[in-house]
Amino acid sequence: MCVFSGGARAVTSLARAINDQTPTGGTLEDAGPGGAAVPASKPEPDMETAAGSGAPVVDSVELLSAPGGAVGGYPAKEDMCGASLNTPGPFNDASFGGAVANVHQIHFHLSQGNPNDLRTVRVVKRTAEGRGQKFEKSGNDGPPSHEYQFTKDKLVIADAPGWCRTLKEEDFPVTYRGDFSLYAFDPLTNKVLASISYKVEISKAHYSQGDPLNSVTVTGKMIGGGVPSPVKKEQKP
Repeated sequence: MCVFSGGARAVTSLARAINDQTPTGGTLEDAGPGGAAVPASKPEPDMETAAGSGAPVVDSVELLSAPGGAVGGYPAKEDMCGASLNTPGPFNDASFGGAVANVHQIHFHLSQGNPNDLRTVRVVKRTAEGRGQKFEKSGNDGPPSHEYQFTKDKLVIADAPGWCRTLKEEDFPVTYRGDFSLYAFDPLTNKVLASISYKVEISKAHYSQGDPLNSVTVTGKMIGGGVPSPVKKEQKP
């Protein structure tokens, strides 16, 4: 979708170019699929009990920001820009649309159980700026079903946050800074089995810049529990 020039119409269209799963977000209370809250965390995994029950057991979680080891099967192009979720790494369109996004995959590896039995919740606290305007969001960020892939022993979630669709030179500079937490949980018990938090930082000065800042950094991970959410629950009076 192109960005229209001038006034509120341009600002509204520009906001739609930010590649999150919702343009504005709620609070942690509606941070799960279909409005569900983040499931409960277990401070210590009871591996012996899990092994005896045949329940899913996640033994590692990794973030891939380069193509090596990536899982395929996603659509050829991401739904909002020319990036492919099959190919992790910084994406930058300096020729046709100006888009800039950070493509990455998160792999939850199971030592037991069926990856298809797991689901995830992702929350974000994000600030993006473009055309001199600031766009903030905190709360639910999916993930939607098209970001899921399953192998025989992995649940994989791919994403491409940043600025997508078509931008114009007057939209620049653009920045994107988001703190994410992704939780894998067993929907039968509503318990978090593993989680990871990470920060995405993007800064692009002009439409054709060939080397914008575009990075993703893991800030925490846990097996058998939940990393702290970047989104704080509102305190009720």
